Amino acid sequence: MPEAALQKGETVIATWRPSLRVFLKKLLAVTVVTTLLLSPIGYSFDLRIFLIGIALTLLAYALVFDDYTEWMRRRTDRWQLTNRRLILANDFEADPPVSVPLHHIKGVRPWLGWALRVDLANGQTTVMSFLPGLKRVQQQILSARAPAMEQADV
Repeated sequence: MPEAALQKGETVIATWRPSLRVFLKKLLAVTVVTTLLLSPIGYSFDLRIFLIGIALTLLAYALVFDDYTEWMRRRTDRWQLTNRRLILANDFEADPPVSVPLHHIKGVRPWLGWALRVDLANGQTTVMSFLPGLKRVQQQILSARAPAMEQADV
């Protein structure tokens, strides 16, 4: 995996990688909700049919709707937070790691329960998918961003 070169005076605060457990929880949650919405709920509810529906929906999401390939693309993501930047490196990217200065981050918020959405000052966004401990990650980014915002104002 390509490494991002740190700038002079830059230190790594945290590093995060996607978790297969978080991905599987997302896949299961989407599967159960979809199955509930599509299943015949009422007097004719049959548990066996419901469980078969969950299995078929899980296969559909994993294979037909490409959730499996999403995991394959994201599993090698490595997010690094430094005192100056948020950096993304990925084995599947031909380009060098990408980064954004912390003072360009407008906000960080949970996204659908399994990701963080990072809103940038220029209107663009990026999604940090399948990271464990989203609230902690969000807080770390916002805490590192505060001093960077003060320095940018000077």
